[in-house]
Amino acid sequence: MILDISGEIQGVELVEDIREQFPSTTLGILGVTPHGYNSQLSIEFLKKGANDFITKPFVKEQLTLRIMQVLEMLDTIKEKSIEATIDPLTQLKNRRALESESKKLIQSALISNSYLSVAMIDIDHFKLINDTYGHDIGDDILKLISQVLKSSLRKKDLIVRNGGEEFCIVLSDLTLKKAIDVFEILRKKIASTSYKKDGVKINVTVSIGLFHGIKKDLKSMMRLADEKLYIAKDNGRNKLVS
Repeated sequence: MILDISGEIQGVELVEDIREQFPSTTLGILGVTPHGYNSQLSIEFLKKGANDFITKPFVKEQLTLRIMQVLEMLDTIKEKSIEATIDPLTQLKNRRALESESKKLIQSALISNSYLSVAMIDIDHFKLINDTYGHDIGDDILKLISQVLKSSLRKKDLIVRNGGEEFCIVLSDLTLKKAIDVFEILRKKIASTSYKKDGVKINVTVSIGLFHGIKKDLKSMMRLADEKLYIAKDNGRNKLVS
């Protein structure tokens, strides 16, 4: 956005209002200011969210250059924002993404009077795998499980590495029966997908706790799903409890 403002405080307030609706990851703001523009207002203009400004008079090439710089800045901000929400090992979304994206899913479910399916998934005996084969193979197994999760679920589903060997998945628009079917198929698929490399073969299983319903915050739903997960582990692992 190119914003031609006067040397008055209203221009600064306008930038602030725009930023409330359009964050820096989605919109670049280049201010056009008159000759002799107050330096303090210039600082406030940038502090409130403008990416850059250019002072009149200017030639076309100057304006084009500033626009290109703002666009490059916007691309960099977007890249950094995406990197901040991705787990570097598995390339799944991380807990930061879980917190922000789950709020939208909860809000949508409350408006439509529908339920969410929140599953906590834990790799069985993962510490033993690390202790026996080393952390490099442990990392490979985390990546293998992540690939199975991504290939088995819908693009719109929220798939997150919650930390360590634990994953959290949030599904929308499903009945309880359908959600159980989805995670049972997923559990069996993981159990039938062996890790094989350099003569090493490891059969991996997961335990799954599933909550189906709606609460006003994700932590409450995750806690209930966690309770089911512990029941699954206490009853022999490689199970789904809902």
